[in-house]
Amino acid sequence: TPMTDPRYDFVMTNPPFFDEKPPKRSDGRERTPMTDTEGFYPGGEVGWVLDMLRDSVTTTRDRIGWYTAMIAKKTSFQFLIKTLIRLLGPGRVQSH
Repeated sequence: TPMTDPRYDFVMTNPPFFDEKPPKRSDGRERTPMTDTEGFYPGGEVGWVLDMLRDSVTTTRDRIGWYTAMIAKKTSFQFLIKTLIRLLGPGRVQSH
């Protein structure tokens, strides 16, 4: 029998906060001990969630039931909620 793509109930993410590496502190130390792949993504957490949203309606549409992301910046959260409401309608967007 052919292999089928697995189905997942949910995807939970804690996206990278930064879209570029923040400057070092005045004493030369890094601001956080995270690796570049943990802390940086094009567009930061907004870019990460928008890419996840794009994937959810294209490549993973029938394989993942629910998506969640922990957002650190209030401005990112507000932008993403407005974007989701515009795309999906207010009845399909929940935030907790």
